Formats: sequence, structure tokens, C-alpha cells
Amino acid sequence: MEKEGVTSGATFRSSTLCEEAIKKAIEGRFDVIRRRNDKEKVQLKCGRSGKYRPHRVDSSRTTRTKKTECPFRINLRRENGSDSIRVSSLSLTHNHDLHPHHSTLSTSSRRLTVDERALALSMKKAGASVPTIRRFLMQRRLSTTLRNSECADDHGDSPDIPHGPAIMATKDVQNALQTETAKEKSVDISNMLNFLADTDRFIMKIRVAEITGCLEDVFWINKVQRQLFSRFPEVLIIDSTFKTNRFNLPLVVMTSIDGNGNSFVSGMALLSREDSESFSWMLHAFVSAHTNLVVQQVQTVITDGDLALTDHMVTNYFPNSKR
Repeated sequence: MEKEGVTSGATFRSSTLCEEAIKKAIEGRFDVIRRRNDKEKVQLKCGRSGKYRPHRVDSSRTTRTKKTECPFRINLRRENGSDSIRVSSLSLTHNHDLHPHHSTLSTSSRRLTVDERALALSMKKAGASVPTIRRFLMQRRLSTTLRNSECADDHGDSPDIPHGPAIMATKDVQNALQTETAKEKSVDISNMLNFLADTDRFIMKIRVAEITGCLEDVFWINKVQRQLFSRFPEVLIIDSTFKTNRFNLPLVVMTSIDGNGNSFVSGMALLSREDSESFSWMLHAFVSAHTNLVVQQVQTVITDGDLALTDHMVTNYFPNSKR
């Protein structure tokens, strides 16, 4: 640690430089877990610190645990709200053996880097299977390891990864893809809501879960569609497609027919579930987007036979219609 400047009272210009120095000093001999106490304090602990606590009191665990209550600690503190990081205290003692090849087997080393995650997601979108992605990333890691070794030999230094590339499992790639896909969906939904929030172009209704506060259902119609439906409200066709979009949510498309026999979209909704409660909310949102006079003129409602969309529900919102 002292060789890399990681001593008690040492100051680094940024948290990135500090953690890079600590990582280089550790040389991959053990896992490091990060515990943030508050915005100004961070504690780095050995992956084998702490004590195993069973999830159940009556647990009859017979297998071994890696927890040894290791006392290794490095406490970091931000200097007066600046970017500088100071090592406030540290304890470099371990109560277990350090494996020189641990860096190729540890869970933290198996995790995909930011570049690897982006590359894996691009390959997945292109249709590559998870085993194929894993093989490609492992070959990429091996090439990087060999290149680093050659550069180190040329300069007379020891290579950064002396024991070969970290082994990644297929499950590691799957977990990374699931995380990145969830991030994309969250961003896409946010962008969609921001786009539909333009009140000059759209009428949007949303439903949020009372307990969790999570978004459940979205209904929208643009002003042109609303104007068309007010002129041709006689026929309403309701059809839902199950999980054919990137959000894996039922998409309900409501269409109508104009005076020339051409169909036009008169409303759309993304629902969290295909049940009576969700359909009832969607019909209420649709009706509230139009005047009562227009709703009274709906004569025929055609559905795809979904049992959740009952006759009673349709006649309740469109009293003069036939299904």
C-alpha cells in the first residue's frame, strides 16, 4: 500500500485516482466491497469481512462461508466538499490467506466493465446468443491481457494482469444484459412520457400504483385523432397485442372508420395487465378525452373477444352501442 501512496493521511485529487491506487496496490489478491456511510465518507472493506448471518433462525447450514470477520479497512473522507479524497484511517491486516490468482476467479473481477456491457448489448440486439457473446468477450479479455504483458515486458515492468484474464460465466453476461436492458427501458419510458406531455399535440392519461408509486398504465390520443373521432364516432374497434413491444406490455390500439371506409387510430394505451380493472381504466380515460355528445354517438364496439373486456363494461361507457 505504501508503494502506491495509500497511507493514513494521504490525499488524492479525486476519488477515481484514489481507488485506482488502492486497486493497483491490492493486485487482485482479494475482493474489496464498498460501503458509503454518507456523501462525505466511504469505507472499503475486504470481501471476507463481516459474519455470516442465516436468513432463517432454524437454518441448518452445513456448507462453509467465506466470511471470516476480516479486519481489513480503508476509510476515505472527502476534503471540505471538494473533489479531493483523504485516507482518514486504515487497517491492512487480514485474518486469512491471500490467493495470488484470486483476481481471475473473484466475483468482482468477473463483472463486465462498462465497455463490455455496451458491446454485449449491441451484440444481443444484433441477434447474438449469450454463449456467443461470452466467448467473444473472453477472447477480447485474453487479447488485452497478452497485449499488456507484451508492453510490460518491453518496459521491464510486471504486467498489470499477471495471472491471465478474469473468467466470466454465462450467468455474468446474462445479469449484465438484464441490467442494461432495464436501464434502456427506464430511459425509453421517460422519453415517451416527455414526448406525450406536449399538451398542444396530445391528450395523455396515466395511472400510478397507490402503494409503490410506479407507473402502471398510459393512455394517449393526439388532437388530430380526437377531431377525426368526433366526426366519425359510430364504430370503435378495440384490439390488444400481447408483449410485441420492447416494454413487454400489452398495447391496446383503438381504431375507427371514416366516411370513406378507411380506418384511423382513435386512441392507444400501454397496460400493465390485461384484466377488467385495467380495461375499465382505459375506457374511462378514452371517454374522458371526448365530449359526452361524441360518446353517445358510438353505435358499434368490436373487440377481440377478451374475457376481461365484458359486455357490461362496454355498455357502461358506451350506453347506445352494441358489441
